Amino acid sequence: MNEYPYNSPRRIQAALAERNAGIRKRWGQSFLIDPGSIQKIARACLAGEEDPVLEIGPGFGALTRELLIAGRAVFCVELDPVLAGILTAELEPRERFRLRIEDARLALNELGAGRAVEFDSSSGLHNLAPVDVRLVAGNLPYYISTELLTGCAALPGIQRGVFLTQLEFAARVVAETSESSLGVFLANAGTWRRLFDLGPANFFPRPQVSSTLIEFRAHPGGPAAPPAVLEKLLRMSFAARRKKLQNSWKHQPLLDPTVVADLAQAVGVNSQLRAEEIPPAAYHELARRLAAAGATP
Repeated sequence: MNEYPYNSPRRIQAALAERNAGIRKRWGQSFLIDPGSIQKIARACLAGEEDPVLEIGPGFGALTRELLIAGRAVFCVELDPVLAGILTAELEPRERFRLRIEDARLALNELGAGRAVEFDSSSGLHNLAPVDVRLVAGNLPYYISTELLTGCAALPGIQRGVFLTQLEFAARVVAETSESSLGVFLANAGTWRRLFDLGPANFFPRPQVSSTLIEFRAHPGGPAAPPAVLEKLLRMSFAARRKKLQNSWKHQPLLDPTVVADLAQAVGVNSQLRAEEIPPAAYHELARRLAAAGATP
């Protein structure tokens, strides 16, 4: 495989201009161009033994190449057909490279529902079974980061994830408190930690904010509580953040407020507090009790 050619704005712009294309801002395109940062992300992905790798939004294939060189099989989901064409021209000869042109949210929904997804390669179609997706990686567009992370966390076989997100968003995800319902929901599936930050100069086009690489490790025994029940509980609890929990539950009764209040007392959740004052683990335990009591969505 030749040296990676897309490590500068000039080369990226030239490659797109050759195909009468440009940067698609509506898709949140911002490509990592710093070789050192690409290597660091690749090392984070390669820290475990998970194979194959599902890569979301490979772009020009900076990370993809490093994973292929390391001997991993990489299944890429790319929305932009122009970038898919570049990837195919650059990487298709590699026998471990697979590509699907689609919105990654759709692919994740299929895999999360237990259905295999087909990918193209130089040797024909390849099925990716849901249980085979153990590692997911990607530089996530901010506008769909929440959907992508919740979709990844729901994959039946996932063990680890390595994701590049905006710094402020990453802080919500890795927080050990209940400052956001998203962080509480994702913590139900596993542990999240911050690896390192990257400034705007590492990308093209240059974003206006910094980014953070985060790592996800799934709980060995699966989610602490049924995700569907937890989601309803969190929507109820965080619907009116300034109100006490007992009032928030009545404000949006997605589950029976009386049952929620009774079980909350049983597990030591003080309904006189506000949503962000309750530890994440308490929400998980309450959702587990609600599911056991038959309080399904």
